[in-house]
Amino acid sequence: MTDLGPLSYADAAWLHMDEPGNLMIINGLLRLSERADLATLRHRLAERFLGHDRFGWTVVDPPLGGPRWQSSGQAPDLNYHLVHTSVENEASLLELVGQLMAQPLDRGQPLWQVHVVDLPDHTALIIRLHHALGDGVAMMHVLSTLTDAPMETYNVPHVRALISPWRQARAVGRAVLDLVTQVLLKPEPATPYKGPLGVPKRAAVSRALRLDSVKAIEKLVGCTVNDVLLTCLAGALRDYLLHIGHQIAPTLSLHVVMPVDLRAAGDELLGNRFGLAFVSLPVGESDPLKRLRAVQQHLVHLKCTPHAQVIYAILKLAGWLPRPLELALVRLFGSRATAVATNVPGPKNPLSIDGHPVADLMFWVPRSGRLGLGVSIISYAGDVRVGIASDPGLIAEPQNLVDSFQRAFEELHGLLTG
Repeated sequence: MTDLGPLSYADAAWLHMDEPGNLMIINGLLRLSERADLATLRHRLAERFLGHDRFGWTVVDPPLGGPRWQSSGQAPDLNYHLVHTSVENEASLLELVGQLMAQPLDRGQPLWQVHVVDLPDHTALIIRLHHALGDGVAMMHVLSTLTDAPMETYNVPHVRALISPWRQARAVGRAVLDLVTQVLLKPEPATPYKGPLGVPKRAAVSRALRLDSVKAIEKLVGCTVNDVLLTCLAGALRDYLLHIGHQIAPTLSLHVVMPVDLRAAGDELLGNRFGLAFVSLPVGESDPLKRLRAVQQHLVHLKCTPHAQVIYAILKLAGWLPRPLELALVRLFGSRATAVATNVPGPKNPLSIDGHPVADLMFWVPRSGRLGLGVSIISYAGDVRVGIASDPGLIAEPQNLVDSFQRAFEELHGLLTG
């Protein structure tokens, strides 16, 4: 075995966040528009994945000294990494995704796996990558290496550095104070979205929303696409609670934890370089337009503060701490939110893999600590889809929450466009 050096503190933190009820594995789904030849596809996947160093490395995690990358010098076992199976229909495919969410990756192997799934008229790929390999931006780069042509991506503004060290120190101090007083010292309201977690998981995905329809709201109101989608999430959380008979106070706000990309422009290296923001969603507000304004104002405030950088520093600290303290810190932050939510600008152009068009793609974000709900939003080739990952003890049928998101969008779109 060849020692290749330690994991970064941030990567180590995500490695150690694995719990039986919440595995730190990014689960992605790519549906091809037709059936693919298994042997050809296996060769393509193996060639492209193993072109990234970490996909050939394992992790050793001794009790002292922190986790380290190692290489055996031998090719990984492709019978483990590339698994072939078949299902009867789309419902069975999502059931399989949920089952895989509960299965840990073998720590004696490189931390990835692809299930090639045959359906009656097409092939799907369930791609499982441990968060220690990298964040969402890095994983989109990995995806781009699988495709036949380069991906055209949406322009995403990067977090700007503060102008002077003095202003930076003051802003960091205010951000720390905000996190303590507005998040850590305020327990999250009790709702059916939170509770004890089990091992089984369930997955759901929405039908496509047209990105042009989302942008129509953006232009009418003068907000961002992210503002619109998070407003729809607030409406969905409200609609679902009302549907199951839960009483909602008009002032109810629920936090979702959102990743914030902290990479420099053009940085596509593997690894984790993102912070987190605690976004307050006005679930108690019954008026969709007032919800949108409240979300917009809150996100404008967050963009003017270094909250994400502060939490990134805390994540790196967690990767350095002894594991009991690291686990306690992660659980503390997780207890101050209701869900993990992420909005990923995916490829603008239609993709293909080995000549087979990619009909659509989805992913499901891991939930850290004891969070039982994950909301993933991704755009692809002019469409937007929402994925829900849930613990069945909290949300037995996540498709109901997906349907609530669809209704929230239609309501907001109808009010603004007539």
